[in-house]
Amino acid sequence: MTTSAPGRICLFGEHQDYLGLPVAAAAINLQCRVDLTPRNDRLAVFHLPDLRQRRTIDLDALPPLQPRDYLASVLRLGRDDGWLRQAGFDLTVRSDIPMSAGTSSSTAFVLALCAALADRNPSQAELVRRAHQAEVVAFNEPGGLMDHAACGLGGLRLITFVPTFTTTPIDLPPGASWVLGDSLQPKETLRILARAKDARLALLQRAPEDFDLATAGVAPDGIWSEEERALWQATLANRDISAAGTRALQTGDLEAIGAHLSAHHAVLRDALGLSTPRIEAMLEAALKHGALGGKLNGSGGGGCCFVLCRPADAENIAAAMTAAGGLGMPIEIDPCGATRSETP
Repeated sequence: MTTSAPGRICLFGEHQDYLGLPVAAAAINLQCRVDLTPRNDRLAVFHLPDLRQRRTIDLDALPPLQPRDYLASVLRLGRDDGWLRQAGFDLTVRSDIPMSAGTSSSTAFVLALCAALADRNPSQAELVRRAHQAEVVAFNEPGGLMDHAACGLGGLRLITFVPTFTTTPIDLPPGASWVLGDSLQPKETLRILARAKDARLALLQRAPEDFDLATAGVAPDGIWSEEERALWQATLANRDISAAGTRALQTGDLEAIGAHLSAHHAVLRDALGLSTPRIEAMLEAALKHGALGGKLNGSGGGGCCFVLCRPADAENIAAAMTAAGGLGMPIEIDPCGATRSETP
């Protein structure tokens, strides 16, 4: 059996899914692949060549849960919810998604793992739910559901959370190409995400009861400091840029999409402090070689960025981003999401 799940980029709505605001995100054609072979015992043998690791777990004596131990988390969730396969197995994981870089490598891994370890083929929607439970809820981590929906369902999607969780496919803009830039600088995902999330949720808790983040025009008077008001005004600017960028995606206006990507990045950089000198150098080099716009990707503080461009410019832009100190690579939008095949 083979399962796979893609990484993702967040086009619009970075750092606002946990505030209940919409996100436009897309799966990309970098994949985590899992190959599973049944055994005749009750041992789960995990081969992780990318990490140069091998791990054996007795399915009748699952280990206690340790921070970010996704292998144990998926096994325990499957056991407790009744969908874990009963026989032992050998399982090999390989991935070309940059690790600790904002492209959801861990989410793709957990999705592919959930698909492989299920006793029957689950729907993509069920995989999304299980993976979020195993990766985020089980460890009380501060992430939202965006990564799991984008990677699990595939394509380019508008993801909304209020009043209900929904995903709406968006047609790919004609003539658009994308280049991912890995800064090769690992980021501290949990620390950065908790800081950006917790600070603003604390402000929201002190807002008037009738304050609606989806429609608010200005920060409320009299309850926040000037610094706090500036942070919230940046949050509202991020909301409005994301909405305008999503409309540009839906109409296929490449110039407008690029401009809104860069404006979105400016808020993330200047108000939330999430960029780095290397990411700035990579984005600047890309723009000089024809990129229409771009932004950091993921929680920030390192990791990846990406740009929108025309197809003829993609290779030159990738080379320019590499020359700026990172690793540039043309990418495509993956239409499939998480998959499972019973034959290799």
